[in-house]
Amino acid sequence: MEKVWDWIQVNYGWLIAAVVTLQGFIEKSGKLTKKPLTALAHWVGSFFNAEIIQSQKEIKKDLSELRANVTANEQAQWRYQIIDFASRCQEGTKDQFAYAFYAIDKYYSANPNHNGEVKASVEFINEQYKKALKEDKI
Repeated sequence: MEKVWDWIQVNYGWLIAAVVTLQGFIEKSGKLTKKPLTALAHWVGSFFNAEIIQSQKEIKKDLSELRANVTANEQAQWRYQIIDFASRCQEGTKDQFAYAFYAIDKYYSANPNHNGEVKASVEFINEQYKKALKEDKI
């Protein structure tokens, strides 16, 4: 028995390689319904990658929050620009009106549930634009 143990200690690398190879052939043949070697590899991989997986989840969460904040910020900027221009549009130039209409389109596409203040400002801008066109100011 001692000779067998000595032989195993000297040749354990070859034994492990033989067992893994044999197990791989058995798994490929489809004789086993469960694949222990594959399960072991998945377990070892998840054990070593647990910290990375957790980090990726946190990054995805932070990225979602950042996207939501950027979208909300953009909507607030478009809203401000529309209302601001509505208060100054009697002195507006053609380029300023063009930019105001651009801001309106962006705001409506980003925020279909706009409030009455923006709608009233847009109507006022449209009236002032038509008035400026009739009076040949732009």
